[in-house]
Amino acid sequence: MRVRLLTCLTAVAVVAGLAGCGGSSSGGGIASEPPQKILNDSLTAANGLKSVHAAGTINSGGQHITIDIQLVGGVGGQGQITLGGLSFKLVGLRNYAYMQAPPAVWQKAGAPASAAQALQGKWLRTPATGQFASIAKLTDIHQLFAQLLNEHGKKLATGAVSTVAGRKVVAVTGGQGTLYVAATGTPYPVEIVKPGTDGGRIDFDRFNEAVALSAPTNTIDLPQVSG
Repeated sequence: MRVRLLTCLTAVAVVAGLAGCGGSSSGGGIASEPPQKILNDSLTAANGLKSVHAAGTINSGGQHITIDIQLVGGVGGQGQITLGGLSFKLVGLRNYAYMQAPPAVWQKAGAPASAAQALQGKWLRTPATGQFASIAKLTDIHQLFAQLLNEHGKKLATGAVSTVAGRKVVAVTGGQGTLYVAATGTPYPVEIVKPGTDGGRIDFDRFNEAVALSAPTNTIDLPQVSG
């Protein structure tokens, strides 16, 4: 079960490849800055966040993936991932990742029916390193933004100033995607868009809102699960 579960769940980590396109805040004049500096300023701003909400959809290998995660800097994150129409809850807290899903998800991942039923209402706990590091990164604010904003392409260009979710933004386009950065105030990343069949979009909001995270109870460690 362990290997097949890994194969299924690590598909959600394609969020790290969504950005085709990370210093100090430049305020309202950021739209006139070189594109690389805008990226650098955006990464610095993201790393300084106390919390942020990330939500969107990604297409990878014919699969439609939806994420909805609240991240807390230096602590972890919590939210929900939907993959192929099946959803599971995810909590990352310091050294562990926790996953909770209905039996149908575990069976889809390769677990026997008896093992899937045994996980009903329980949280599967696994170390946030090693084989499951790619999943844990989804709940680490610094690792997530480091991948999204540092994996930029060549020939960056500054695009037009527009509005995303009521916020004035400047576009930075690269070889594979576009990053929209707040054009006034702190240059937070507001949206990342990648076109094409393996593209998608992730939006960021709720900057620095108070979020309480705690470790789930009723957990089962992954090595204890068998079929």
